[in-house]
Amino acid sequence: MQWTIILEATTGWGERTCTPIYTLRRPTLDLKPEQVGLTLAEAKTLLARLQEQLIGQQADEYALIRRVCPCCRRMQPVKDYQPRLIDTLFGPVCVARPSYEAAFVKPRASFF
Repeated sequence: MQWTIILEATTGWGERTCTPIYTLRRPTLDLKPEQVGLTLAEAKTLLARLQEQLIGQQADEYALIRRVCPCCRRMQPVKDYQPRLIDTLFGPVCVARPSYEAAFVKPRASFF
């Protein structure tokens, strides 16, 4: 028997993504007592992958929202990506944090 655990995410604007997180296989006929349910190693791996996906998708959506210039409401160009380590309850997770180039704002004409 085989199970595939899939994470389905829906963004704030209704976009959906499905990401397979973990596939678990168990024999049907030769099932041993230690193969019933999840082992501790499998549970840790599953939790780590789930945590990485959740934090990665949250960071991506946050970065996309922050990319909009507060002055002109245009998308700022991405200059580069820097790794950022986020400490969580279940261990550190590394995400790519984008740096943006400042949008060019024309100075207002002065009347004086």
